[in-house]
Amino acid sequence: MYRAIARNKRNTVFTILLFLAIVGGLGYLAAVIYGDLTIVVVTLVIAIGYALFQYFTADRQALAMSGAVEIRGVSDHPRLWRTVENLSITTGTPMPRVFVVSDPAPNAFATGRDPRVRSSPRRPGCSRSWTTPNSRASWPMSSGTCATTTSACR
Repeated sequence: MYRAIARNKRNTVFTILLFLAIVGGLGYLAAVIYGDLTIVVVTLVIAIGYALFQYFTADRQALAMSGAVEIRGVSDHPRLWRTVENLSITTGTPMPRVFVVSDPAPNAFATGRDPRVRSSPRRPGCSRSWTTPNSRASWPMSSGTCATTTSACR
């Protein structure tokens, strides 16, 4: 598991650097064509700002696009809340924010940059199809990356 987390973090850094290299290269090309090197500086500043913005807000964007509604406590969705709470205790990780997505498709995903900043949305279709062993086996826990992972329910 720790190797997968390290690999995901490396892939995230590689993807961000590749994005910056491509945008910087295009900025350099424009600077050469127009004969003004400030184009490269402005392009890189904007690209770095955009990459930082995406790094810190991608989880909220994924939740908003999926229409996720946060569960605030055990009274909102007792079975789901207790399942996530039990998994957090078992794995020794902080309790994530828990969301429900109004979609009948049985699917779930986890978002967040690290275990302290993560969310675990789940679709109601999962609740109808899981038994306790399957729900625990298929529940995605954020692996400490900014990437979104998906996991189908059984």
